[in-house]
Amino acid sequence: MTRQSIGGRDPLTGECIAILVDDGVIRSIAPQVSGEDLRVSAAFIDPQVNDYAGSDLNAESITPDLVITLMYRLFAVGVTTFIPPSSPPQKALLLQPCGCLVRHAIGCPLARHVIPFVQVEGPHLSPADGSRDAHPRDQIRPPDIADFLQVFAGAVSRSRP
Repeated sequence: MTRQSIGGRDPLTGECIAILVDDGVIRSIAPQVSGEDLRVSAAFIDPQVNDYAGSDLNAESITPDLVITLMYRLFAVGVTTFIPPSSPPQKALLLQPCGCLVRHAIGCPLARHVIPFVQVEGPHLSPADGSRDAHPRDQIRPPDIADFLQVFAGAVSRSRP
């Protein structure tokens, strides 16, 4: 059994605490007299990760290795859950990243916990300045259920091994 004690400060109260961990499972959190001046908190959730540290999820080609690399780069800064957007304006390009991310989340137990879903962003956005963010106005179009079903079916079909 691996036992570890992590000392720091409760981020809400500033009080010193000790966290006892056995084999990767938190067993207790208790006050302690003194401790390091580090803040100890739960992990972060990033609601939109397009790219980070050279791992671009909107690239034309996304591989499982790219997704794994991104996960570990985010872990290193405290992010344990993230939502990848898929936003290329052309349907053919949109299908590939959605499929890779869905396939990876299905095939990798860790990714299933880290990536709860993929946000399909555009091309069905308001054409107003500000609302469409960085999406070019000429690539914005009204919502279309047939479009959505095609993207969904394409992502699911690409998710099967």
